[in-house]
Amino acid sequence: MGVDIIAVPDEPQSEQTKRTRRAEPITKRTAKNGSITYEFRADVGNKPDGTRDRRRFTYRTLSQARREYRRITSEVATGTYTRKSAITVAEACDEWLAGRRGIRRVTLQGYTHDLKPVRRYLGGKKLQQLTKADGDELVEWMLTEGRSSPKRYRPDSLAARVVELIEGHPEGIAAATIAAAFPEDDVHTCLSGLLRAGRVTRLRRAVYTLNDLAEAEVPARGVKPVTVRSTLTTGMVIQSFVDQGALPRNIIALVERPADAIIDETSGTSKSWTLAEVERFRDSVRHDRLYACWLLSCYGLRRSEVLGLRWSALDGDTLLIRRGRVTVGKESDEGMPKSRRSRAACQCTSSRPGTATIRRCRYRSTPTPSAMTCAPPAPHCSPRHRPTHGRLGHCWPTATHQQGTLAT
Repeated sequence: MGVDIIAVPDEPQSEQTKRTRRAEPITKRTAKNGSITYEFRADVGNKPDGTRDRRRFTYRTLSQARREYRRITSEVATGTYTRKSAITVAEACDEWLAGRRGIRRVTLQGYTHDLKPVRRYLGGKKLQQLTKADGDELVEWMLTEGRSSPKRYRPDSLAARVVELIEGHPEGIAAATIAAAFPEDDVHTCLSGLLRAGRVTRLRRAVYTLNDLAEAEVPARGVKPVTVRSTLTTGMVIQSFVDQGALPRNIIALVERPADAIIDETSGTSKSWTLAEVERFRDSVRHDRLYACWLLSCYGLRRSEVLGLRWSALDGDTLLIRRGRVTVGKESDEGMPKSRRSRAACQCTSSRPGTATIRRCRYRSTPTPSAMTCAPPAPHCSPRHRPTHGRLGHCWPTATHQQGTLAT
């Protein structure tokens, strides 16, 4: 390969000068086949061991080499240069999730679930090649085809393995047999999903067989805007790599989030239950096994806070909210509530001064708390102002406190 030096003189040349000084150190190279390329070397920063990171860049034309040399050196000087990387979107999601510490397990599980559509639609694309158009296409795909047909699945997924096992038993296979074949996985939840998707059918109780539903018969369906907004957690992943210097900007932050459908405010629809609706709800669940849980939900407690209650949480006439219990996969995770603001106290009514009325009932010969006589929080208790359990909101606790509707 021949090498020619392209000189860009800075000052007048003298006859005795043997080699000119190059303002732009671009070298012309000619290969054996006659093709010509232009290359230069530039320092782009430091390596992890502290030594300088000097790289070579090659281009087909001189003008392109000059343009890129000026851009790269300028970005290095200003600290905005990003090194080329072959990491894909799926690998970036894995790396970001692996670095998430100091958060609850259920939160990490939520992030993992929210990033599933991103892995599926953009997982194989290189992270540095991601554009805003890719983000817009992801949003459009989720809104129109996010709920894919039952024929589309990953070959290594649990659903694929369960379907393959069921396919080998055209006469039907029991759910217990399937669960025994995959003891480490949540087979029953998977079967419920396959049943809803129409990929399997239930011949009789706990016996399943493969459904011969054609893919063309299943129309494509989209997800709701709230699901799309959760999936755009990808912006946090991109921002992490921007902070690391691997990307110049967060292009997912430029993607417009879809809004929910506008509801006619004159239709009489309210965000919270009225006092009469609360009374009807209380009467409808009075004889339910989880009556105490429903009443505690009326205080504004989250589901995890209700499930995390213990009898030791009763301090005299005060119910202390100090624990929460959530499901993470097939396990239960118990810890502190979601936030510091969640640490609250509720006052319980008393049939006698100084005592709280708690009733126990037996279900299947196991003593469990079935009902708790709780009065609405007094004004100084400051119930959390947030809606819970559908339209159950915070606008009515004061009214129920005045009329005593929660006391049994």
